[in-house]
Amino acid sequence: MLRVVYLVLLTLILLNSSFAQEQQTSIADNPRLGFGLSFGTVIINGVTYFQISGQPEFSFGKIGVGLDINLEFDGKWNLRTTEWNSWQAILSKIKYLRWATKGDKPVYFKVGQIDDGTVGSGFIMNNYNNNLNYPNIKKFGIALDVDLDYVGVETFVDNIFDFDIIGLRLFYRPLFGSQIPIIDNFELGSSLVMDLDPLNPIPPSERPYQFSDSEYSTNKIFIVGADISLPLINLKPIFDLEWYFDFAYILTKGTGEATGLKGSILSFIPYKLEVRFLQPKFLPSFFGSLYESERYTLVNNTFLTKYDLLDNITTSYFGWLFTSGVSFEKVASFLLTIEDSFDATTYPQMRLTIHIDRELTKIAGFDFVYDRKNIKEFRDIYTTESTDAIILAKLSYKVSDFVSIVVSYRRSFDWFEEGVQRFLKPFESTSVSTEISF
Repeated sequence: MLRVVYLVLLTLILLNSSFAQEQQTSIADNPRLGFGLSFGTVIINGVTYFQISGQPEFSFGKIGVGLDINLEFDGKWNLRTTEWNSWQAILSKIKYLRWATKGDKPVYFKVGQIDDGTVGSGFIMNNYNNNLNYPNIKKFGIALDVDLDYVGVETFVDNIFDFDIIGLRLFYRPLFGSQIPIIDNFELGSSLVMDLDPLNPIPPSERPYQFSDSEYSTNKIFIVGADISLPLINLKPIFDLEWYFDFAYILTKGTGEATGLKGSILSFIPYKLEVRFLQPKFLPSFFGSLYESERYTLVNNTFLTKYDLLDNITTSYFGWLFTSGVSFEKVASFLLTIEDSFDATTYPQMRLTIHIDRELTKIAGFDFVYDRKNIKEFRDIYTTESTDAIILAKLSYKVSDFVSIVVSYRRSFDWFEEGVQRFLKPFESTSVSTEISF
């Protein structure tokens, strides 16, 4: 029986290694150039425009470049010149520019639209999306990490046009290179993440890149943290296991601690299990994927920030987080994250991501991201008509060797005015484009 189990495990490992190597060679190492041209209507700041959009993308090895070139015309076919009459507008035509992926050594770099801003293990900032309200608001962010084995740094800025949300983490591996089993990769880290303008106003429609500070007074948000991590088992590709511990303090509010285990099984089954010990006036992953939608709310003409609402948490509580799925590098992945408290202090939050590269199926590619918070009952999981849900989807179907039809769907949020009140409401957009690639 043990021989059978051993042979099955060995077969899986060999298959996975050869499959991943073959796919990485064909996908990651070969240059890829794609260009999509789409036509349709789009609503920007409550005005409907006819849009012509082109989004060429190029990738080769660790380099990736994507552009976002758009022309909008009003009902009288007047060009929306605000997308072209400033250096900020021109710079924002860079959708993203990246080098490597997060976690790579020695340098990871990405600018533009960033939907996975994370600092450390994510206890303070996790999958922050700086363009949640695209295309109404276009931010140009920067993420830069440097890992020099003994020391390193992670940095993040949400918008170079208006530095508001800033993240910094320094880490140190004091025993690196000692070749002492287990503890040679022992890591210590310290973090600071801040929001310098929680009531950051929406730029005026006639000057969409003129970001400014809020005229209303409110508290700036500072969250400091410290973390420890220690790899316990490294038997890749069969099994690896790392223990970590996080501490965070939201200044003038509350503190929280978390400890957990993370790693992978057979190199393609990632996992993360975390237990949280949280004090009053504290929320984990404060800067999360939906932070731009919950940054502040307007109640009876009074602004209340997410920071202000922490006062509603009056008791200590325990929480948890679980992540797992399957991931074959850049080829295909299915990952699910669920987090909640053990009592009724918070409601469950779910994040589902799916990626199927077109080179895998040779016919179609698919990308899907679904974020849902405040799941109070089962039907909330599939009820998307809420400001607690965001959906990003893209389906690419191969028509010929060089031509594909791409359908993109986006469901995010936007502020709408009704009389003297402003309300955050869902915003949907769908586009169909033809992509030429070679």
